[in-house]
Amino acid sequence: MFPLINLSYDAASPLNILCLGAHSDDIEIGCGGTFLHLAQQYPKSVFHWVVFSALRVRAIDFLQLLWVPRKAQ
Repeated sequence: MFPLINLSYDAASPLNILCLGAHSDDIEIGCGGTFLHLAQQYPKSVFHWVVFSALRVRAIDFLQLLWVPRKAQ
């Protein structure tokens, strides 16, 4: 079980999370579970993804997997 991650932020504003990865799957493999947890704990989260090296086909794969429907608030 994850320990709770408590971040101070204005609940009226989205929590902006910057994700930096050297290679195309570093972020998903290294931090995917943490990001899912943050998205559940802070529903207004906005994730900004930056990958410094990736093939175009890998970027397309990632974008197809990125969409995770959320429950209506």
